Amino acid sequence: TMRCSVRRFAGKLPPFPCDDADDVLFTGKFRSVHGRRVLLPSGQTKRYEIVKGEPACLVVPFNSGSSGQGGFTLIREFHVSTGRMMHGTVAGIFEPGKHKSPLQCGQFELEEEAQLTGGTWLPLIATSNAQEADGVGEVGLSK
Repeated sequence: TMRCSVRRFAGKLPPFPCDDADDVLFTGKFRSVHGRRVLLPSGQTKRYEIVKGEPACLVVPFNSGSSGQGGFTLIREFHVSTGRMMHGTVAGIFEPGKHKSPLQCGQFELEEEAQLTGGTWLPLIATSNAQEADGVGEVGLSK
């Protein structure tokens, strides 16, 4: 275990991980939850829970509209976690045997879940390269 002190990271910009590895808190079929302590710029440490899983795509369809009144498209589907129907975005797991690229994954999921096709596609977060096997972005969830 690394020491978590400001001196250890002199000359570098925090936050920094305090430990050599994350604690695995839960492992499921598609996802796992890891605990990580980090050193913040204030010198305090904070513990975060990180959800790791299969690569996935998230699509946020926006219709600019010919009348100048655009809007986002949400889908309504059953959410197991809440036990009820809720609005949400189009999303899906990237399957290498099924999708050639993250873009193709997004296009497939948009057509499957919202029955929409076409349009201009813009990446909202950068895709990872071959050296970055840990994923492409970070999503923060709050209550």
